[in-house]
Amino acid sequence: MNRRQFTASLSALFAVPALPSMATAAAPSAANLKVASIIARSHNRCSPEMLARLMRLDMGAATGLHNTLLRQGVIMSAPVGPAMATNPTNTHCITNEALRPSNMLQKLAKLKEQADEFLSDDGAPEVEDQTDPTRE
Repeated sequence: MNRRQFTASLSALFAVPALPSMATAAAPSAANLKVASIIARSHNRCSPEMLARLMRLDMGAATGLHNTLLRQGVIMSAPVGPAMATNPTNTHCITNEALRPSNMLQKLAKLKEQADEFLSDDGAPEVEDQTDPTRE
């Protein structure tokens, strides 16, 4: 065992009491519930994968949090896809999936403009007038 491994194991030994126990991971804290509720209401949708990604939780804790939100009525389950918020805060939110077609159309229009610009150019470089007024 080298010095780095020893130091890491020694620091891990003292950090273990500061870590939350498995019993507290099963029951989400009030702060986590509040944050998850805000996330679900602001995004107007919620899934355990989304909670795990945004709150940096493991899947077990995220699933427990999702189930608690369902029981409290913050979100309602959907037959397909993520659960929807019962009282969303951002009702005018446009999802990325909805913007994707318009973004593609904007890109195509810009590409068409560039192609028209390129094709309208005769391709020959502009030549300056070779006559010099000072030379006769």
